[in-house]
Amino acid sequence: MNVTIDWFAFLEVFAAALTGAALVVTFYA
Repeated sequence: MNVTIDWFAFLEVFAAALTGAALVVTFYA
């Protein structure tokens, strides 16, 4: 259970970071 929760949180943060990076690249492109 703990591993699953950590994985979910990691994926959520990872997705948020990718989205933020994509937005910045698109904005400054």
